[in-house]
Amino acid sequence: MELRRLLLSLLIAVPVCADTLVLKDGSRLEGELKKTADGYDLTDSSGKVQHVKASQVASISVGKSDGASAASAMDRLGSLKRSVESLSDINLIIERYNRFIEQTKDESVVTEARKEVAIWQTRLDQGLVKVAGKWMTTDEQGQILASVGDLSEQARVALSENRNKDAEPLIKQAIAIDPSNPLVLYLQGALLLRQDKLPLARRSFEQVIETLPEHGASLNNIASILVQQKEVMKSMPYFDRAMLAQPDNKYILGNVLEVLTTLPENQLKNSTVQKVQKRFVEQDARLSQQMARAGWYRWGSLWIDQTKMDLLKKQEADARAKMDALQKEFDDAEARVMEITRRIESNDRLIRDLRDRSTYRDANGNIVRVPYPQSYYDAQNDSERLASERVDLLQQQNKRRQQAQTMKAELPTPKFNGVQHLIGIEGAPKPRMSDNPKANPLEPPPPVNTPATTQGVGPY
Repeated sequence: MELRRLLLSLLIAVPVCADTLVLKDGSRLEGELKKTADGYDLTDSSGKVQHVKASQVASISVGKSDGASAASAMDRLGSLKRSVESLSDINLIIERYNRFIEQTKDESVVTEARKEVAIWQTRLDQGLVKVAGKWMTTDEQGQILASVGDLSEQARVALSENRNKDAEPLIKQAIAIDPSNPLVLYLQGALLLRQDKLPLARRSFEQVIETLPEHGASLNNIASILVQQKEVMKSMPYFDRAMLAQPDNKYILGNVLEVLTTLPENQLKNSTVQKVQKRFVEQDARLSQQMARAGWYRWGSLWIDQTKMDLLKKQEADARAKMDALQKEFDDAEARVMEITRRIESNDRLIRDLRDRSTYRDANGNIVRVPYPQSYYDAQNDSERLASERVDLLQQQNKRRQQAQTMKAELPTPKFNGVQHLIGIEGAPKPRMSDNPKANPLEPPPPVNTPATTQGVGPY
């Protein structure tokens, strides 16, 4: 065991027979290498020591032979070729090749590298751009984007006509051409919603906001899906961003209101929830004013027209009138019960007094009982009649209480159905071609705030 430890310590301390380190950024360092626990110490020709971590190293050129050095350089060139495949900036690619050339001594390898530079320079001069992993001219790019646009429009029309099976292959084809296109990803999310594939739909909308961070419809849909997945608190930041992205949007605000009405007291104290609640109150006040000018009024999470509102107000007024009349009957009956109770108590006192006075002792000490006066029997009869009336009144009071509960339940009240409104294809980003399609390929949709026109029940 001790010998093994000694050999291991010697292995770490002994200089490695190598003269070149190639770093992952393409740079090249030369000198004498010594392996350390986490990398290498490199001593250059001036004696300066530089520490390089192992995680920074792409490859090591071992030995001094020209053949080995040339092979190592060619390997580094191959590595560089592979590394630039993921880049989309030609200037950066050329810069990396030039840095490689500056750090490489082998002329044959430098010649090959210069050939690569020439290829990339030609692409730069031709104005080539990278689309869906391929380099092409701007005209070709326009054609590609146009083909994606055609496919996405066909898919949108198919979805609008509920031809989901027709839309699916169109969306898949568009994604194969341009996998990061937000419009296509949104349509994919809308399709997945119809297929009840909530986790996959949520991922599609998340990919949309990677490109369009302020796309309100996608933010709303992510939040609404989280609510359906019982992750209400996780939905709050997305709802907040959705309200910021599309202020005063009736669909988004309706969803937020549905959630806020279901939260328990302890969650309402959460700072994020309070932030959402404050923003909702501010925006809903503005939205209510806008909708009122168009003849629509909030009723819970619904929007109703003037006719429906007038009907609800009349129903409420009629119900209130009936409840007020019932309350008066209840109060009158309650007063009568109290009066009856007082009269029975008075009769009881009179009866006890007459009983006490109906007996006395004569001169011989004998107890003499005299007949009760008529008032005694009148008081008894009155109490019996009043007691019977009181029983009837109390039974009627119980019925009135039940009637009051029924009337209260029938009062028109704001409706909350617990349903989240997921914005469909109407919220999709709209393509916008410009002189430079890559610079601004999409624009978000306008706010979906048009009042509904369906039988006074609003957009829900």
